[in-house]
Amino acid sequence: MRNVLFNSVLISSLIASSAALAGAGANIHACVNMKHSPASPIKFYFQTGDRRDRCMNNIGKGASLTVTKSGVSCVNVGYVESKSSGFDCAFDESIWNLGYYTNGAVFSGGIGARISQSYLKHNHIKLFDGVENTYVCDVPGLCGSRSATWGGGTTGHLYIIFQPQPR
Repeated sequence: MRNVLFNSVLISSLIASSAALAGAGANIHACVNMKHSPASPIKFYFQTGDRRDRCMNNIGKGASLTVTKSGVSCVNVGYVESKSSGFDCAFDESIWNLGYYTNGAVFSGGIGARISQSYLKHNHIKLFDGVENTYVCDVPGLCGSRSATWGGGTTGHLYIIFQPQPR
């Protein structure tokens, strides 16, 4: 009986601790804000993650978006989650990258983001690299912010908004 009780407590503890070790996670939408309607549709290709990524459980997925009008247009690039456990990642920041391009490289760019989690209080993302006039917002509209915070233990819904400039 004692072994059964011990095993039950051990399994419950492992389940609880594995949930606590999950990283900061969010559903990410990649967006472009066009100042003017394009003369013809423009197809944007988004690439999630690259060799510079560090301490990530999930990096999302590539996606494409055809833009036909001015304003903000978005596509879901999936679930992104930092890794907050393991020897290398328990005390290090998570870094995730998102890039985009169009055919003929008329438009291209990208960002690097630091994703972190304070102990069950809140999750945080901060853009640190790439195009200056790129923002991260909690709604699909321009917010002017390069960082966002959402509740710990929850899944954020974030929009990374690029404002493409012709090359």
